[in-house]
Parts: sequence; structure tokens; C-alpha cells
Amino acid sequence: MFDDWFIQGPEIANAFIKDKDAFFAKFEASPMEELSSLRLAKKWVNLATNPSVEKCAEEVFKIFLKCFRDGIMDLTHHFPKDARNTHKETGADLGPFWHGHKRFPQIPEWDPANPAYINFIYHATNILVNQVFDLQTPVDRSDIKKICQGFDAPEWKFSGDKIELEEDENKDDDQEEKAGSYGDEEQKELAELKEELKKLDVQGVSKLKGADFEKDDEKNHHIDIITSATNMRAWNYRIKTTTAAHCRMIAGKIIPAIATTTACITGFIGLEILKQCKVKDNYNEKELARFRMASINLAVNNISMELLPDPKLTKSGMDPKTYMELKAIPEGYTTWDSIEIREADLTLQQFLDHFKKIHHDCTITLLGNDTTTYYSDTDTDNSNKLGEKLIKIV
Repeated sequence: MFDDWFIQGPEIANAFIKDKDAFFAKFEASPMEELSSLRLAKKWVNLATNPSVEKCAEEVFKIFLKCFRDGIMDLTHHFPKDARNTHKETGADLGPFWHGHKRFPQIPEWDPANPAYINFIYHATNILVNQVFDLQTPVDRSDIKKICQGFDAPEWKFSGDKIELEEDENKDDDQEEKAGSYGDEEQKELAELKEELKKLDVQGVSKLKGADFEKDDEKNHHIDIITSATNMRAWNYRIKTTTAAHCRMIAGKIIPAIATTTACITGFIGLEILKQCKVKDNYNEKELARFRMASINLAVNNISMELLPDPKLTKSGMDPKTYMELKAIPEGYTTWDSIEIREADLTLQQFLDHFKKIHHDCTITLLGNDTTTYYSDTDTDNSNKLGEKLIKIV
């Protein structure tokens, strides 16, 4: 639910915005996902074009109708209140479809004054506005109430989707492939979406990102939206509503985690950190012998500790990852080795010179991390950087 509303769509739109060709190539190789992914890309790119509180609230309103009204009405269309179960082969009457714990659902009528509906739209809009689109715009409940006054729920129309009650274990591969293929209308829609998206200009589209779920932040609206959605689904099926605290406990399963796994792992990590705090020199064979690797299986109450495996030595020759010639300096270094520079307040040029002096006369050609390049010997504007303080550049 949370992924469908706040993560999957933004991630697909980001992939489309970043590289259209790679996006189309990826989903052409996964035909089962292609149509739904193109639909999502179109919807979220449209949302990211001049995003606003009003556009986000309208999208949440559509989610509300789809999940808590239209989906329920599709279900009751297939299985009305007097529906009967029948034997698949003989057609014999097996009794009423809706019985026991299988309760006939109730369908909400859109009411902009209903606090439950306002809560849902308020919390979901906040997540879209300030986390997915990062607009940094305050969203007040009073603003959402005013926006909701302008919403008019369209008349329900049957979606045409089929509802599978149980999987056929004997379904062969040909049947599954046929079930997953597109009909003529879907093929036409797919071709039109491709053509439309290829022509779409994404230069002015705002950046967006998925809202990473975090249950322990009281202000991010994540548990609030889950609680709101849970209670509305409970209303659909006449089930007792719940609280935010109960939803947080279920979402994170925090009680067993704190009592068992988390406590054990934290304790073992703490022991290793204490050892590391006492290490003053670079990691050598003597220092590595102090550390341990722990394996825990709480299901059978089995805890074992063993020495770390020998570190992998880097040797000169063909690099198996890049298939390029590698020169190891010094020969046989490991990931535990490091270079320590104790000089303070260096410029970039001073840093490059000092590194060459203390590390085997090596010249740095590229300086950076996974996302940013601070220096490259191929850049044309290096002269402007070399005199700046390194700490300012980084």
C-alpha cells in the first residue's frame, strides 16, 4: 500500500526522467510490467510538472476513490449480497458467498466534511508535497478542508477487472503466458503511451523521490496514513478500528525485535567497537586477531564466534572486476589498510603533493566519492581549484 502510493511511481518516473532510452529498453525486456510502468511514468511525470498542494490533494482523492469505493463496488458487482458459492465442476450450490468472517462490505459516499476522509487526504498530501516532491510547503488541515470542498466524486464505472478467488494449481505455462498477454486495446494503448512519452520534454520536470518508510518519526505522517487507511478499510468490512500505536507496533514488529535479535546484535557490535577504539595503528595481522565474527540462530539458541577470514590481498595483474591491468601499491594491500594524512588546512595542490610524498610517489588522478568528483587531472578548470582549501572543495 505505502509502496504503491509513495515509492513505486516516483522511482519509475525518476528512471524515465534520467534516461528515456534505458527506461524503454528495460521494460521492453519485461513485457508483463511494460504497460503498467508506462502508465505510472506518465501519471507521475504529469504530477511532477509544476507540482502543487492542489494537484497532490487531487491525486490522493483519486486514490481514496479507487481503494475504498471503486474497488469495493467492483467486488460487489462480481459478488452481490445474495451471491452463492458453487462447485467448480458440478455447479452444485455450496451455500452463500458472504458468510461467517466473509462480510459483505459497505461502500462510502464522498463527504468533504467527514473527518476520516479529511485525515486520509491531509496525511497523504503532506507526504507527496514535502517528501516526494520536496516543495517545503506547509500543508494545514484547514487548507485540505477547503480543497476537498471542490472535489466532486465521479459516478462509479465497472473497471472490467476479473477477480480470481483461488489459483489453479494445474494451470500450465501456456495458460499463464496467455493470461499475461495484452489484448488489442492494450496493445494500442501501449503504442500510444510510448509515442507520447518519447516526445515528452522532461527538462522542466521537478525532481521527485520515493518516501522511505520510517515508523518512528512522529512528524512524517507515515504511521498516520497507514492508520487512516487501515481504519477506512476496517469500516468497509465492519471491523473494529485501531490506533496509531498499534499500527506502529505491527509495521515494525518492534516488541520481538527489541527483546531478541536487535539486543543481541547490538551487544556483539558493541564488543567489536570497543576493540576498535583501542586500536591506534593501522590494522595489521596482530590487530585483526582481536576481532571476531558472530553467527546467531535464535530459533535453536545457537551462538557461535570465530576468527575473521584472512583479508584478501590485492596483487598486481589483471583486475577480475574491470578486466584492466592493475598495479598494487604497495603489493598485497588489503581493504583494512589506509593512508593517514595528519597535515591540517591544506589546499588541494598541497594535498596532492603531500599524498605523493608519503605514499610511494603515487600521483592522484581522480579524487571523489560515489556521487561527486572533487578533482580530475582531465578537467580544464583545475587551475581554479588547486589554490582553494581542500575542506572547502569537499
